[in-house]
Amino acid sequence: MDYHKSVVKYMNVIQYTTSTNGNIIANNTQQDLIVLHNATALAAVLTFTLPTIPVNGQIVTFSTKNGVTLFTLAGGTLITTISTLLSGSYVTWVYSLDASSWFRIR
Repeated sequence: MDYHKSVVKYMNVIQYTTSTNGNIIANNTQQDLIVLHNATALAAVLTFTLPTIPVNGQIVTFSTKNGVTLFTLAGGTLITTISTLLSGSYVTWVYSLDASSWFRIR
């Protein structure tokens, strides 16, 4: 087993945001990403742009403390989308290089 490859898969990048309106652009780290949305109130409208240079099997999770009324996704082909996030919820996508698409898995 290649130790380096097995460790890298479990390294997550954390991105923190407090936006209640506007755009959030995911970091292009080519690693699994967890976005922590810690706004002080319910977000009215947010557009989240997924990584623009993803790698096969990359996982992105968006977790919100207070929720998002209108949640829009951008940045590639999306197989399943979501338009509202409740308080304390999260959503996760995985990228498929074969399909050149992001699939919602949670």
